[in-house]
Amino acid sequence: MSLPDPRPARRVKDPALLKRLHLELEGEPCERCEARPGVQLHHKIFRSQRGDDTRDNLAWLCGPCHDSAHGL
Repeated sequence: MSLPDPRPARRVKDPALLKRLHLELEGEPCERCEARPGVQLHHKIFRSQRGDDTRDNLAWLCGPCHDSAHGL
């Protein structure tokens, strides 16, 4: 019996989807604090933890809220 592969599964990366979402959501407020300048797409389940580029896994956050989400 073999052990499970310890490497993370391949992430779904869809640059075209991310670009489209960025354009669709441009000007939208931060989902945490409602700030508008400098919003960025954030992966709720980090890519390093097998998060994908689906809309359900993305949040629109301002810089400080995005840093906070990453523990910075």
